[in-house]
Amino acid sequence: MHRFSYTIASVMLATLNVACTYSTPNYVAAEKNVARLKELSPSQTKVGTFSVRDGLPELSVRGHALTSPYANSYGAYLAEALRQELAAAGLLSDKSGLEVSGHLLKNDITSFTDASVTVEARFVVRRDETVKYDSVKLVKRPFPTALEGGTAIPRAIYEYQFAIQDLLTELYADPDFAAAVK
Repeated sequence: MHRFSYTIASVMLATLNVACTYSTPNYVAAEKNVARLKELSPSQTKVGTFSVRDGLPELSVRGHALTSPYANSYGAYLAEALRQELAAAGLLSDKSGLEVSGHLLKNDITSFTDASVTVEARFVVRRDETVKYDSVKLVKRPFPTALEGGTAIPRAIYEYQFAIQDLLTELYADPDFAAAVK
């Protein structure tokens, strides 16, 4: 009977544990990215839609679903990140003829031995419907982890926004992007 109770308790705990859903933190603009945008002196820019690749798996950390705080979409998360950085640099305008949009191609968190966040996205800059820039950027941000999920899961969630900051740093560093947004 003792063994049966232990088995039932284990199954109940596992079920409760699997049902946990976490959310990534709200994005906070990176000061280095805002400074870089100001250096580029781009035109006023609007942020378009960032779609998500069909079949892109839902983001999870050690079996726990990880949702976006922006319309439950990581495409919307990336758009919001760009929007916040442009706004902080004083360069956001929804009425601009210059638009940055994109497509999220890869979005993954690994939190075991080689812990990292990998994000890949296509960025497209259009000026009055004419494509001026179309390029794919990829970042893989490693981070320290732990075997224990109680430590590893929050760390992985915490690192996500920094991977997005790194992705935008890569975008702003591209001379072709700089030329397209002038």
